[in-house]
Amino acid sequence: MTAARARGVSLVESIVVLMIGVVLLFSLWPVATGLLRQQGRLSAKELSVESFPFLYERLAADFSRASGVLVEPEIESPSFRLILLPGEPDVPEVRWEFAHALVARRVGGDEPSARSWTLDGALSLRRDDLVYGRCVLAYDRPGETTELLAFRPGRGGGAGT
Repeated sequence: MTAARARGVSLVESIVVLMIGVVLLFSLWPVATGLLRQQGRLSAKELSVESFPFLYERLAADFSRASGVLVEPEIESPSFRLILLPGEPDVPEVRWEFAHALVARRVGGDEPSARSWTLDGALSLRRDDLVYGRCVLAYDRPGETTELLAFRPGRGGGAGT
């Protein structure tokens, strides 16, 4: 009668399994950190230079779906509101409110859908001197100004130019 021999795990097998685990960990690390950063941007109250592209992408997406843009007040002001009119009947209007370093986005005028962020710079609305009637949304930081979006206010014919 032969006794059954219990075979243990050898050192080489343990190292191979450990190395596979390490390779999997490092290959999934960028995906995990990217998801954590994206979640942080979605819930952020203050946007830094690193997370500012999230706000810009959201604003550009709203502009692309709008059929027109209204600016309130119509005179130049450090605080202003952009009302993006819906392109389809079932889509609510989107309001972007800018006051120095504070930005708020409201969908359909409802309070529960409002989001606000604090920027490390300020967004300003400038009337374009070269093209009459066109506005330029600019992001101002100390020593630097970046033009983000150019558009022509009005009720139709597309928001972006």
